[in-house]
Parts: sequence; C-alpha cells; structure tokens
Amino acid sequence: MEASSNSAAEDFLKDTTAETLPDRKRVLIVEDNPGDVRLIKEAFHETNDSLLIAMAKDGVEALDYLFQRAGFENAWRPDLMMLDLNLPKKSGHE
Repeated sequence: MEASSNSAAEDFLKDTTAETLPDRKRVLIVEDNPGDVRLIKEAFHETNDSLLIAMAKDGVEALDYLFQRAGFENAWRPDLMMLDLNLPKKSGHE
C-alpha cells in the first residue's frame, strides 16, 4: 500500500473509531472506480446522512482494513460492505 493511502486512512479514521461513534451505521465501500464510489456515497447520503463511510480501492486494502493492519489499526468494523468483484491486486471473488 502506498504511503499516501496510509496517511489518508489515518486522517479519515482518527476521530471515527467505534468507541467515539457507537450509534452510527458503518459502511465499507470496496471499489476502484472513483465515479462509482461517488455515486454510491451520494445515494447513501440521500437516504441516510448519519452513515459513516470508509473506502478501500482494492482487495488488498479491504483486507488490511478488515484485519486492522497497514495503517488501519483503528478502523471500525463495518455493518455493511459494498464489494466490487473486479478489483486490482485481489479481486472480490478472492
């Protein structure tokens, strides 16, 4: 994973641990297409503005997020995961 991804992940997650936001539903979007990420985020925010949304751009980053490693040590456990099946590095099938 690139260093810039780690710092972005740390910036996003530093104030959004499960302990600090226990009542909000959490969604992990695993998608490599920025346009698709934008559409999914907009759809979620139109229906429920209180959702917390995290993103992973490939299967490896998603696994790092879920196992809380490689810059995601403080990541919260998602209530829902939207997973693209055709991802770089490690596909959604794997």
